[in-house]
Amino acid sequence: VYGHPVSSAIIDRFEAKILPEPNSGCWLWTGSVDGGGYGTFWHGGRARKATRFSYAYWRGNFPNNLDLMHSCDLPCCVNPYHLTPGTTLENVNDMWRKGRGRPSRGSRNGKAKLNWNCVQFIKGMFAAGFEYSTIARRFDVDRSTVSRIINGTAWRKVSMNVEDRYEW
Repeated sequence: VYGHPVSSAIIDRFEAKILPEPNSGCWLWTGSVDGGGYGTFWHGGRARKATRFSYAYWRGNFPNNLDLMHSCDLPCCVNPYHLTPGTTLENVNDMWRKGRGRPSRGSRNGKAKLNWNCVQFIKGMFAAGFEYSTIARRFDVDRSTVSRIINGTAWRKVSMNVEDRYEW
């Protein structure tokens, strides 16, 4: 696996971190995991993804430029028969098709110019009689952005209560 010899001791160490789940057939990884919940396993002098180790050992090596897609959608599953090699694009399309992808919204979007407080100010400025174009210039956004905020198609969860009105 990965050009390194795999002794029975390494396989025993790997298998000791697997908890079979009888209902789904998943092999749950009980060892260390990365930030995304994917298992990591020390082999060949460095930490490796447990899914890649599992697939390579039980099903055979595959090109390093491919990802592994989970049919079970469980990051901690290392069952090699729940894993399919694919390109990054195929993996992303699989994620979206299964409804797991969610675009970053609001201020969590890395390109956002506005935050919750700015949106409240925009709604307050509109309530005070300012025009869309004036508000847009003030916040360095497009007039359509202001329109979508005011009409409730963007930043819907930010409300402007009567008692929250600002003095301009």
